[in-house]
Amino acid sequence: MLSGVGYLADVEFELPQDARLPSVSAAEQVVTRMRRLIIEGQIPPGARLREAQLTGGFEVSRQTVREAIRNLAHDGLVRHDRHRGAVVVELDAADVLDIFAVRRLLETTGASRVREADSEALADVERAFERLAAAATSGSWAGTVDADIGFHRSLTALTGSPRLVRAFEAIAGELAFCLSVLRLVGGEERSPAMIISQHGPIAGAVADRDAERATTLVQEHLDRHGAVLAQALAERRSAAA
Repeated sequence: MLSGVGYLADVEFELPQDARLPSVSAAEQVVTRMRRLIIEGQIPPGARLREAQLTGGFEVSRQTVREAIRNLAHDGLVRHDRHRGAVVVELDAADVLDIFAVRRLLETTGASRVREADSEALADVERAFERLAAAATSGSWAGTVDADIGFHRSLTALTGSPRLVRAFEAIAGELAFCLSVLRLVGGEERSPAMIISQHGPIAGAVADRDAERATTLVQEHLDRHGAVLAQALAERRSAAA
């Protein structure tokens, strides 16, 4: 058994030279680039990811490409088909409704707890909204998607539960795909004012610690977008059939 309080004292140490982290790997760079291409629709849903094409296009090794594809699959943007290999995920209406059901649970729980949330969590929501507003007017849809996901992640974080935040992260890749579809069917990329107006009232209700208003606004926001996406994907599936 330890005695005294000596073990609580600060202990100085130096990291060995070989503990330094390397710069961003080639696989991470490929993931970042491919994620952007998928979100912006340049690599469309259902596209087959051929290793030879990607290896030549990015001028990297096959191992790097395989690692990047594994990471994208982990993020929910790529899946493995028995006959076609790795393909960009193509969600259907049922997938969207399921994703948005999870979002409702996470984000409305966060909104309902604004009275108990600490001030830093509230400030994170305000900062996330400011980043979203800036991204929406920047002309970068990939940046807007990242900022949009960040805003909704900050709502989930109001729960104060790291596990619920991890649950949000588990659907973040699929959510990015949903937002890329929304760009195509809703024209949101061409209307930054609409993006700002849809999220501003939620940020305001959170800042006011108005749990009822924040919860209602989040619910309405998710119901509206979930319905639009589900309908768009159902029509797309019908047209393809």
